[in-house]
Amino acid sequence: GKNASAGVGNILTNKPGDATSGSVSLTAATDGDYRGEASISTPIGGNGSGIRVSGFYRDYRGNVRNLTLGRRANDQENYGLRAKAKLVLTDAFNFTLSNSWSKAKQSGTTNTIRSINPLGTPNSFGIPLVPSLIGITPGVGNYNARIDAPGATTNKIVAVSGRAVYELDQADIISVTGFQDWKFN
Repeated sequence: GKNASAGVGNILTNKPGDATSGSVSLTAATDGDYRGEASISTPIGGNGSGIRVSGFYRDYRGNVRNLTLGRRANDQENYGLRAKAKLVLTDAFNFTLSNSWSKAKQSGTTNTIRSINPLGTPNSFGIPLVPSLIGITPGVGNYNARIDAPGATTNKIVAVSGRAVYELDQADIISVTGFQDWKFN
């Protein structure tokens, strides 16, 4: 919460604007990381009410080659939508409903071998590594690994929240209610 001794992360998303607007952003990186984002906002009713919808997509092919399974690891595919509607019902009462949905998929994560202790047999927690080193040259530039289990993950997140504000002369009454469902497989 906001009174936490370690501080708080407070993420504020844009509200619907007073004029119709939109944006598009595309990014491509040399390591195979592609991203796209878009949003549109428009007023409704002319009294401060409005809606805003945004979406995103990211595809990153991964930076490590899994030699055992013949595919990349540390990859990510993420996509989602967010919508926000603000309804100004009277001069003193407004309600904002926010909804988001996102999904993230990953084929697996791994680390690479950067160095081996030259004083002993290469091992990791007592397990010999020699069979795992075929095709791998340990070092800073190593982006090859041998992992025999994919370790794939999928995340799905759905969130809904509502914020009602009733403005009085000396104070405001504010109610915030939210629900989030996170499935991690």
